[in-house]
Formats: sequence, structure tokens, C-alpha cells
Amino acid sequence: MRNHSGLKGTAWIPALIRKVYRQTLSAYSDTAYVLASIGLRATIEAVCNHLEISGSNLEKRIDQLYKTGNVSNSDKKRLHAIRFLGNDAAHEVKEPKESDLRVALEIVEHLLNSVFILEKKSKSLETVIENYEEFSKLMESCIKSSDAAQAASLGAILGTKRRLVGNNLDNFETQLKSSIDAGTMKYLTLAQVENIGGKDVQLYSIGDVSDLTKSEDDDFPF
Repeated sequence: MRNHSGLKGTAWIPALIRKVYRQTLSAYSDTAYVLASIGLRATIEAVCNHLEISGSNLEKRIDQLYKTGNVSNSDKKRLHAIRFLGNDAAHEVKEPKESDLRVALEIVEHLLNSVFILEKKSKSLETVIENYEEFSKLMESCIKSSDAAQAASLGAILGTKRRLVGNNLDNFETQLKSSIDAGTMKYLTLAQVENIGGKDVQLYSIGDVSDLTKSEDDDFPF
């Protein structure tokens, strides 16, 4: 396609978005630059639809992509450039230069790669835990692999995975205790509090984990 091989790993891109992207590549290959410009704009719209990004027009939806953390501020500006390109093609039937269209295509491919392809590929890598739902999955994984016979601190249960929690450990531990009290964390019970290094540390007892199995939709990388 005009010396452009396209993205690899497109199987991880949602079907409708993949279809629009491939049709855009086909238009670019056939030097149908007006249609390709419209296709790039439509690809961004399709991504917003899939991510359920709200907004009365594409300008607001691109801004919302940034606000929701799906793209960086620099990426947001580049996506607006494609919006202008697509608008000119759709409303004024203005054909872009091939060099501009090539850059626009690379920007859209960067969006697809970062939002869908790398998101899937990176599941096998350890990353920072940012919310309690992720922390809960991490805890279940550590509990399942733990061989602790006696009550242990949260840090001891997490082991080397402690680094994934960063400065959020105290906040997560507060939520963990609430989950134990509510019975939603079934595999831990509160044990004694010990003074370690001049600090009171809560210890936890690990219960029966025989039914702790990985759910089918659990893609947490541990």
C-alpha cells in the first residue's frame, strides 16, 4: 500500500474499527485521498464510539479522549489536525497532499496501537496498581501463591509485588480491612496487631484458598 505495510496485530482492534481502518488503507492505496481523509476521521469517531466517549461533536469527543486518559495532550492536538483534514475533505471536497495524509495515517495508527494493540500486549507486564479493584486481584493472586503458615503482614503477603502498589498501600489496606469485615475478601481474616519497628502492624491469616480460581475474564498478569 504505497510502501505502507499497515499495523500488525489488528486482530486486537475491535471489528468495526478494524473494518473502517482497512477501508481507509485501501482508499489511500488507490490514491483516493479525499476518501482516505474521511476514513481517518471516521476511524477516530469509531474509536470514540467503542470507548463510549461522549460529546456532541468530534471536537468535544477528542478533548474527552484526553480528559479520560486515553491519549496524551500532544496526541489530542494531532487528532484535531486529522479532524480538520477530514472536515475539509467531507465539506469542501478538498484533497490533501499525500505527504500530509501519510502523517495523518501514522497518527491514527498510533492511536489504534496504543489504545488497543499495546493494551493487549502489555497485559503480561507488571504495572502500577491504581485502584482497589486491581489491588484486590493482586491480593488474590498473592494469597493463592502464598505458603505462609502463620499470620503475616500485608507487605509479607505481597512480597515483591509490593512495589506495584507504591504509595497507595495504606489506602488500599484500609479498604482491604473493610472488605474483610464485609465478607467480600473471603480468603483473609484479621489476626493480631504487632509492634514492628515501633509501628503497629496488622497481621492477616490466610484461610482456605482451594476454591480461589482464576475467572475466565480475569486477564490480570500474575
